[in-house]
Amino acid sequence: MGLIEYYLIFAITTALSCCYEFFWPCIKEADDLGVKNEFTEYPKLSCFIYICISTIIAPILLMPLLFTRSGEKFKNGLRNTIVYNK
Repeated sequence: MGLIEYYLIFAITTALSCCYEFFWPCIKEADDLGVKNEFTEYPKLSCFIYICISTIIAPILLMPLLFTRSGEKFKNGLRNTIVYNK
């Protein structure tokens, strides 16, 4: 395997981890609160788009995954975007 394949594995793994760790819990929280917006109406499409974008910016998303403080700030930002986006 070459360098490109290793980077693709890293990028896809990082994107899936961020979706599982940060994005999906925020969508579930918004759904539980009764928020009706594009994120809660089309959760599978939102996750697909989030994974695609996260794959592109994977090196930036490594910081929130590795460090707790950065992860909390990132999750709070996502939560504010999803819950208060009406």
